[in-house]
Amino acid sequence: MTRFASLLIIALTALHMLAAPSLTEEARQAYAHEDYNRALQLWQQAVKQQGTSTDVYYNMGNAYYKLKDMGHAILCYERALALDPGNRDARYNLEFVRERAAISEDHGSTYFADKLSNVVCRLSSNTWAVWGIITLLLLMGGVALYVFADQLRWRKLGFFGALTMLVLCVLCNVCAHYVYTRSTAHDKAIVMAAPATLSTAPRMPKDTTEVAFTLGVGFKVTILDSVASKSDKWINVRTGDNRKAWINSSDIEII
Repeated sequence: MTRFASLLIIALTALHMLAAPSLTEEARQAYAHEDYNRALQLWQQAVKQQGTSTDVYYNMGNAYYKLKDMGHAILCYERALALDPGNRDARYNLEFVRERAAISEDHGSTYFADKLSNVVCRLSSNTWAVWGIITLLLLMGGVALYVFADQLRWRKLGFFGALTMLVLCVLCNVCAHYVYTRSTAHDKAIVMAAPATLSTAPRMPKDTTEVAFTLGVGFKVTILDSVASKSDKWINVRTGDNRKAWINSSDIEII
């Protein structure tokens, strides 16, 4: 009887867990009812219990935007794109929020280079790797056609086809490496202070001569170095337009 009761309790618990909505589903329901703070709490809990995902960060970004917290909205969209560069909704919303927040990022690169980078990052590293495998197989097929074909036209087709696939295979692998390196670098951060004062030295500026410049909420910086003391930690960062200075670690969040 005791064993039967235990099995019954386990079965009822399992049924309850199946019937109960997941944290992400509860968060979506809260978001639909415009309870954005509750939705954020549930999504944050889901991240702790179930791990990160591009969809959760994208939804969190939407909730932060609804709460007019542009800094955390940008941070979440950036994290969503770090996990899946092909997340078009996150990319569109990130550009939209940056425009609303009057944030323009100058990466010091040309217009063509920026566009090329955006195109490459629209696909994940895994997708580029799959295309690399496909082009490799086609390359092998072209080589086989060139070696074993009897007619000259088929041998030419195999030769030039294999040459084309070789170029595409190399490009796909380069793109896969670029996207993977960019998404796993963890050397980018978002300014969260309003505004953040950057110093010429790793300490609070003693006077105006030690103030390098200020940055508003939502600006992205590249982390170069860090110095820690007993009381705080200072991060040496570089902006998109290649300005370098020190910022307190409490004023930024790593993507």
